[in-house]
Amino acid sequence: MEKMGIIAGTFGFFQFIMPLAGWACVNWIIDIFQSVLPYIPWISLILLLTLGILMVKDGLSGQEEEVCPETDFKCLLIQGLATSMDALSVGFTIASYDGGEGGGGGSHYRHCYILYLSPGHRAGTALRYVAGR
Repeated sequence: MEKMGIIAGTFGFFQFIMPLAGWACVNWIIDIFQSVLPYIPWISLILLLTLGILMVKDGLSGQEEEVCPETDFKCLLIQGLATSMDALSVGFTIASYDGGEGGGGGSHYRHCYILYLSPGHRAGTALRYVAGR
């Protein structure tokens, strides 16, 4: 039971932190790299396409890779990071929207995140009771 919590917490942490990291990179680092601003949606597109192509290529290759036999913390961190790369690109994209308040989409980001977390929390709580835990 404790191991399940650690695994779920690791994946949940990365799914939570990656959009924030993408948004922060765009809003704070963009001052330094202002010329990159028009290309942010394209960077997200290239990132997701590259990941998708590599996944399809890996799936079609038929080669077996060595898998982590144990679920140690290092493997969990790598898996959590790898499965949340799409969330990073979402942070890049959300930051490029104009929120109408001069904040580069900050209000949209907050509203979407609150709406995302509330149903997720409710569903997780309901599933916990359904599973009898």
